[in-house]
Order: sequence, then C-alpha cells, then structure tokens
Amino acid sequence: MENTLLVALSRQMSLERQIDIIANNVANTNTNGFKASKSLFEELFERTAKTNRATLRRQLGKEGLFRLGVPRSLGGHGGTKEDVVRAVAVVAKRHPKSGVLLASQRLLIEVLLQAENIGVMEYQLPDLLDGHIGGNCASSWPNETAVSLADARDTGRGWRMSGRFPALPNLDRNWFVVAVPVAFGTGKPYSMVLLKSEEDGIVQRDEASHGCSGIALELRNVFLREDEILFSDGKSAAERLTVLSESMKAALVAGALRRAVNNVENNSLVSAIDNHLAAAARVAAQGRFDRGPRVAFEQLLASLQGASACVLSTGMAVA
Repeated sequence: MENTLLVALSRQMSLERQIDIIANNVANTNTNGFKASKSLFEELFERTAKTNRATLRRQLGKEGLFRLGVPRSLGGHGGTKEDVVRAVAVVAKRHPKSGVLLASQRLLIEVLLQAENIGVMEYQLPDLLDGHIGGNCASSWPNETAVSLADARDTGRGWRMSGRFPALPNLDRNWFVVAVPVAFGTGKPYSMVLLKSEEDGIVQRDEASHGCSGIALELRNVFLREDEILFSDGKSAAERLTVLSESMKAALVAGALRRAVNNVENNSLVSAIDNHLAAAARVAAQGRFDRGPRVAFEQLLASLQGASACVLSTGMAVA
C-alpha cells in the first residue's frame, strides 16, 4: 500500500513539473530572448506568436494539455480528473488567462465524453483536443443559482431556439461551439444541445459576468438540430459536470494564490493552498459535488491583502 502511494505521488510530482515547464513557456511566449525549456512534450511555441486567445488555446492544444484525463482510445493521454484539476492550477499560476482557457475547454471536452450522442462526440472531439476551436458549457460554467435556459418552439418545420446566456470565456467571435440547456415546453426536463457559431440568429456581445470576461450569447429563433442533442436529461448532466467545473474554478483561484505568494516565505500559507488544492482534486476524482475547496480558497484569497488585486488585474477572476 505504501509503495503504491509513493508511486502515485512520484507520478503526480513529475506531471506537475512537466506542466510547470509548459506553463512557464506559455507565459514567456512574447519575452525577448526567452528560450523555452524542454518538456516531455515537444518544444513549445515560436517566441514571436501573439498571445491572443486563439493562439494560446492552440498552444495549449499543441502541448496536449486538453488531452489530460481523456481516454487514449479517444485520442487523449489518459490520466484522471485529478490530473486535470492540478494542471489547471499550475497553468493558472504561470499564466492566468491560459488557466481559464484550459478549464473552459476541458469542461466542454468532458461534456462530449459523457454525451449520449456518440456521433457528435466523435466529430467534434478532435478539434477541441487540438485547440483549433474553443468552447464552453453554458449550464455548468456560470455561477448562477438557476440555469439560464433557451426555449425551443416547434414551428412545424423544425425547432427554433430563443434565449440568453451570460458571458462565457474561451469563445472566439464567430468561431466556437457551446453546450446549451434547452427546454422543450413548460414543465418538461431540459435537454442539452451543442450550439455552433455558424448558425443564423446568434447575437454575440463582449461582456463580463461575475468578473469573467467573455462573450454573451442571445439566440433569436436559432434552428435546433435534433441530431446535435447531447443529453435528453440536461439537468442530471449539468449536475455531474458542475463537479469538475467547480473543482477547476477552485484550481484557478489556487493558481492565483500561488502566483500572489510566489516570493513570500510563508510555509503555512503554501501548505494551506496545497491542501485545499488536493481536496479540490479529490472532489473531481470522486465525482461528488462539494463547493468547500473553492470557498476555502476564496476566503484565503480575501484574507491576503494585495492578492485580490493580483487576481483582478489578470482578468481571470472565475465566474
């Protein structure tokens, strides 16, 4: 038993070192004279690359970070959701914006991995793993007490959707995919549908919701493709997905805290951050909803004078 734990710990430390190298390289993509370190993945990025959202996402995809926790049979690197949560924290420490992109993209990937619609999963997953297109899940990312729903109306020639969704990070204008909750009539359980930016009737607005910058969506009679329904029971799916979403948001705050106290000699503080992060990773691995680790991080963050300013200045305060 002890040997098994030591092997697992050694593997986790090795993984974090690899991701830390990658994240450091991402953070220094535009730094003159910076030479990227070698990782177990391929050498990272051209220094002249612009660090806009799409470029960062492609870089993260190139290094395989979106493939963590994805079965090898589906093009992933294997591993667990615990690996995913820890990766988000490491990346967020080095480059907060990239941490948000990683968490958002990985949430939509998890949607597809769990989806009932195998055809949509097989078609969309490769581009998401590579980072060629960005996305998110409108029912599990926003910090809302009630999920915003689109209403579907049967026109006799197919279904049309109308509704509004708060700002979501990791969306590029006119180039994204989003899992959205859709109600097919009053009193009926809502479903979850994959929405593509190419559909007519989608109004996009740059907004910030709960401190998170992104693109808000308004659907105006958007055609609903029934062959792109991901879950018939969207509520149950959203509840399962929120477990990973909350754990990754806790990891984003953990990364911000690590960044804020990077040069502070406070072993008890660093230990507290690591313990809360371990708790968040366990929650994701066990698949049970628990907002405790994220709340603990936010309380710790609020208690650190100057740390809040660090988070807000990066624009990655989680929604």
